[in-house]
Amino acid sequence: MTKLDFYTNIMQRGNFLYVRGILDGKEVRDRIQYSPTLYIDHVKDYGFKTIYGNNIKPVEFDTIDDMRDFVKQHKGSNLGVYGFPYLNYQYALDNYSDSINTWNRDHIRQFNIDIEVMSNEGFPEPGAAAFPITAICIHDSVADKFVTFGDGAWSPEKSELAGDLLSKVRYVQCKDEFDLIKKFTQYWTTFMPNVVTGWNIDTFDIPYIVNRMNRIGLDANKLSPWGKVREKMIRNNFGEQQTYIIQGIDQLDYLPLYKKNKVLESYRLDFVGNVELGEKKLDYSESSSLHDLYFNNYQKYIDYNIQDVNLVKRLDEKLGLIVAQIMIAYEACMNFADVISPVRTWDCLINKEMSKENRKPPYSITDQSQGESIPGGFVKEPKLGKNGWLMSFDLASLYPHLIMQFNISPETLMDGWQLWPMDTKEERVQKMLRKEEMPEVPLDHSISAAGYAFDNESEGIIPRLMGRMYNERKVFKKTMLEKQRNGEDSSMEELRQYILKIMLNSGYGAFINRYFRWYDQRLGESITLSGQMLIQVAEREINLWMNKVLKTDKVDYIIAIDTDSNYVNVQPLVDKYFSNKEHSEIIDCLDKIGEEQISKVLENGFEEAKEYTNAFAQKMLMEREAIASSAFWTAKKRYAMCVWDMEGVRMPADKPKLKIQGLEAIRSSTPESCREALLEMINKTLLGTEEEVQAYIADFRKEFNSLSYEKIAFPRTMNNIKKFTTDNGFVKGTPIHVRGAVAFNRLLDKNELAPKWEKLKDGEKGKYLYLLEPNNIGTNVLSFSQAVPEEFAFEKYVDYKKMFEKAIVDPMTKILDPLGWSVEKRASLMDFFG
Repeated sequence: MTKLDFYTNIMQRGNFLYVRGILDGKEVRDRIQYSPTLYIDHVKDYGFKTIYGNNIKPVEFDTIDDMRDFVKQHKGSNLGVYGFPYLNYQYALDNYSDSINTWNRDHIRQFNIDIEVMSNEGFPEPGAAAFPITAICIHDSVADKFVTFGDGAWSPEKSELAGDLLSKVRYVQCKDEFDLIKKFTQYWTTFMPNVVTGWNIDTFDIPYIVNRMNRIGLDANKLSPWGKVREKMIRNNFGEQQTYIIQGIDQLDYLPLYKKNKVLESYRLDFVGNVELGEKKLDYSESSSLHDLYFNNYQKYIDYNIQDVNLVKRLDEKLGLIVAQIMIAYEACMNFADVISPVRTWDCLINKEMSKENRKPPYSITDQSQGESIPGGFVKEPKLGKNGWLMSFDLASLYPHLIMQFNISPETLMDGWQLWPMDTKEERVQKMLRKEEMPEVPLDHSISAAGYAFDNESEGIIPRLMGRMYNERKVFKKTMLEKQRNGEDSSMEELRQYILKIMLNSGYGAFINRYFRWYDQRLGESITLSGQMLIQVAEREINLWMNKVLKTDKVDYIIAIDTDSNYVNVQPLVDKYFSNKEHSEIIDCLDKIGEEQISKVLENGFEEAKEYTNAFAQKMLMEREAIASSAFWTAKKRYAMCVWDMEGVRMPADKPKLKIQGLEAIRSSTPESCREALLEMINKTLLGTEEEVQAYIADFRKEFNSLSYEKIAFPRTMNNIKKFTTDNGFVKGTPIHVRGAVAFNRLLDKNELAPKWEKLKDGEKGKYLYLLEPNNIGTNVLSFSQAVPEEFAFEKYVDYKKMFEKAIVDPMTKILDPLGWSVEKRASLMDFFG
């Protein structure tokens, strides 16, 4: 096969490797009969070694089947068999390890897709694919066009979409569903994508398309450049779900990609689009459902389809998650889609690193299904309540640096030895914090806080790999900052340093996974327990310095600790030394203290810990993160801070950054009309007084009571309506929003409003309201999709008081109670007696 400029996908099937790639800007496909090589234990030096330095001999095979037969024959024997089992990735490493430098984004064709399905029975199940596909939109990255297939009339002149978007839309009107899917397939096969993405395509769009094609007599295997679409069952929060792998194409579902990188209270595309872009899905509240919109406003129905694709496209233009995935894949010599797995990624990265020294990994993974769970990071019980000035200090890339510091790698671990073996993990960490004398430790070894020893004679393969990646990231980041200061384009350097950061941080996730080739509980414990020790070293050193400066005795100034961060109460410093200074001057002073004094104290503490543990190198770097004028904690990992400086970036004088972590005040079930108000309440809790918060809540109650029922209703997905519905109503234990859905459907029948109004169906997004009793509805809750028929005449029964309590009072009470505050002014004896 002619050498490609870079590969785009390599898959193995039977005795062949199926390769897609780019040569001179054009796609090339080839099928290669692959002859693999394995390695076996041997006394003679053939130039190949295991990770432990033992000699191994190469054994060549004519076919992949021959190799597998050999592995099967020697399974359970004393013969060690070595070699990377992912033959497609070994081929990529052997032939295209330079793809990270030669690939061209413009030549990788990406399809961003979204389908619409006409279902009059609720959310259409992709496994059954019982309802027709009525629209499919593809954004083709090479053509930069939104190619949209529909079965009705659509006109750009009547569209609500923006002009720049409309100029890129090509609409293909089809006679019926069969014609629609056929033309969609023709476009797909003519311009075969390398990557397909979209929002939740793995568990909806792709399986629905495949199952629907099979159902109506079209061959879904045509979607694959190699003529094979394979079923796969995946497990997620909804249980086991069906998906399909289109062989030869990398499916990068943007929903799990986004979840992996961002933490939000909701991952609905509408919500994410609003948070990231300030833009939402197209509103169709004038219709009772998408099904209704299809029949009553087909023009808008297609606009809605196109806008969904546009949102995901614009999200990726902003976030760059697809390009990051591709670049990580090229760094590791693997397919783009497999990067979602840290285990697979680090397996490939370590194999690549070992290959530089002709070292080979064990072919099979040792069963590690038994054993204790690996402890996590240290989280200190926080001091609940409101605090004044605060500084946080963060250990940079903690887990990668711990691996480098203690030289943690399979080949450096001293087998059969542990410090203080009879102690518990906690007792061992505490002894090391007290620097108790270690009895008979092995010479020239790092001693981790788990008590395991690692040889310091030479740097381990994994620490070396991580160290190089970390240093490369620093170089890219430095160049990025220099270019930014000079007004130059720094996008490539920014991306390279970002993907190196992702790769480093994902390494620990692989280390603690029992299905990782290099999993060893001793390695995982050495990382996490050493992290627990060193974050408490930081706590101790900061407290010693604070007590010395403030002339106090054993006062604990650390408000909270969370794995790699210390949150320090510096209000006493401000009160004693800076109380007469302006707000901006206080920030300057604290910034200087952090950089010139606390950082040195931490350096000295970490150096002492390095000497005590005889660590391979001192790698701990703890930098000042936030300077906040106020903060409060309600529980572990639940806090809010009013930040004025974040890692040296100063906020505007009138606009501090509100950092919220773990608080459940604003959730996906919070009415949208309450979200900004809740944020303002948290802001006033940080910056104001209890009375100001109470006054704001009282004022917002008045505004809330004037809002329409649609704006105060709680959003919720209507699942299992059929399951809970009975002839007489609903079964005992029916969720509140489903009870409301049953009531809505029953009232439609009673008032003979169907089919003008559609019933609520399983899987549909809706809202629900609490009602006063007695009422004309017959229950204390009513659900709906977009609106409620006038015939229900229910609005005077909306329980605004209860709705306000659920939306505002309850979440704010959870925040204010730990502070000793309340949502309303408490009556005192003086109030009682006037």
